[in-house]
Amino acid sequence: MRLRSAAKPPEPAGPGRSLRAIPGGYDIDRWPIACAIRAGETIESWLARAAARYGITPRELLAEAGVADRIERPGRLARLVRQHAVQLACTLGCPKADVHSAAAEMLPNSAVVDYLSRYHAVTRPTPAGSAFCPECLSEPDPHWKREWSSIFAITCGIHGCLLVRTCPRCSEQPWSTSSWLSQEPDTPIYRCPNRPRRPSGRMRRTRRCNFDLRSIEPFEMDADAICAHRLAFQLWRQYVQDPGSRLRVTDIDVTATIAFDALCQLVDESVRIFTLFEDDYDRTALVRALRNAGEVLSSESASAAADKADDLELLNPAGPTTPIGPDNVLLRRKRNPLLAAVRLGSVRATLSPAAQLTFDCGNRHPRYPIRENADRTWQRLPEHCPALPELDPARIPQVLWPGTVWAGAGDTATLAAAAQAMALTKIGDTRPWTIIALDLGLPKGMATPVTQYWRQVVRDGHWPEALAALTNLKEHLRHHQPSIDYQQRRIIADDPRRLVLALTRAGASSRAMGRAEFGDVVRRYWERFTGGDIRYAAFPYALRAEEPAHWQQKRSRIDADHGEIFRTAFELMATSESLRPGGPLTWEPP
Repeated sequence: MRLRSAAKPPEPAGPGRSLRAIPGGYDIDRWPIACAIRAGETIESWLARAAARYGITPRELLAEAGVADRIERPGRLARLVRQHAVQLACTLGCPKADVHSAAAEMLPNSAVVDYLSRYHAVTRPTPAGSAFCPECLSEPDPHWKREWSSIFAITCGIHGCLLVRTCPRCSEQPWSTSSWLSQEPDTPIYRCPNRPRRPSGRMRRTRRCNFDLRSIEPFEMDADAICAHRLAFQLWRQYVQDPGSRLRVTDIDVTATIAFDALCQLVDESVRIFTLFEDDYDRTALVRALRNAGEVLSSESASAAADKADDLELLNPAGPTTPIGPDNVLLRRKRNPLLAAVRLGSVRATLSPAAQLTFDCGNRHPRYPIRENADRTWQRLPEHCPALPELDPARIPQVLWPGTVWAGAGDTATLAAAAQAMALTKIGDTRPWTIIALDLGLPKGMATPVTQYWRQVVRDGHWPEALAALTNLKEHLRHHQPSIDYQQRRIIADDPRRLVLALTRAGASSRAMGRAEFGDVVRRYWERFTGGDIRYAAFPYALRAEEPAHWQQKRSRIDADHGEIFRTAFELMATSESLRPGGPLTWEPP
């Protein structure tokens, strides 16, 4: 029998016209009954209403819509809804943007958990569930609102009553578990969807609470509490939707993250925010804390906010939220930049020059110092340009560059240049003058004459001008970072043999010019190499007691005679030394 070859598979056709997703003007994937999510409605309420329209449970609705998964916790439901938001919107005939927005606002208390992570470096399980307004649930065709789900939800903005936190029958918040996904389709939205618990804490699988939440008598609230609730909801919503968006609080431009963190920190100062994650927290204290926080953040200006905080005994300069000192406590905790601007701005005039430098009071709004690798996006106001790197103290020379020394007091001597270099380093720094002096390669005892110098500037009335000049210089250097690591240069030059060898290889000879002249050439090369002043140099570069008066004349002559040798010596060090200096020989701000 002759074998026949198998039939060849059909060749793949080229790209043609795709099938229409909406034939005849109708979407064949969408279910016949559209159920759009309402403005401000929770995802849970929307799914429960849609399931009731089709006579199925919410769990069956999710499975039919393609979200087939075992959902046992509210957090799992939130992740699935965010993942399948487009699919759910198309299935139920709802605008995609509305579902995306509602899905982003699920589990609103995760924003408070984010605050704890940022400011306290701890976390907590995200509480689920929702408070409710009996009056709103009594209206025809009601729904559950997103603003009820936050820990900070205290009042109903429509009826002006206190939101009820728990069901009187089961003593739990509605929607706090995923058991509502299996509730009967004909269950009204105003009945508690929880399953009651046994004395052991386990749920009763065969029963539901079904308490009529409309029957609770409302309790009226004052206008301040209603305004505080609206402000808290507004700040939370903007933070959830776009953490980096800008808004204006008091008269300061901040991001949504900074504004929401300021609200949390004010509440945290009144009632420890950790207690809000407990079932038996004092809700009266929370209402009072939110009311006080709302009054501070609703002020017209930063100074008015500081006065209001003083009246409410908030933002105490000796407290943990906005301390003024001592320096060793400033870096213990993260500080909110908005509250820092409010408190530090109100006491700016009473601070010492050293404290004003530490808090960067030369800017429009002062700020707390932060650690080197801290996240500046939420610890700095937008006006402080958090994306711009801070000035590295290692790139500040021992004495300021020529032309950058503030001359408002009529003094541009060496002491003024060194004192201003130390003050430039002190901006945003908690270290004392003695440590800063050592870091710049200055004598430890330099702290005393520098302190006396700045005291004289204050007595002469020139301190505001000097502070503004130093702040402008630092901001200029942030935009034009120095290309020389002066700290590394001082470490390299700590061994004088490196400089002597480089100068000798470049053509300078101690035999030809004499030992004294060669020593002066080495000293001048040290000045240009390290950005320092030889009068503050340590042994063996230090001058003799009678030499400083004539050093300025020697400096000009040596530069004219040996400038080319200095450049050659630096090129040799940059190419042949094991510890090679970076950048050019000298640098000045543009």
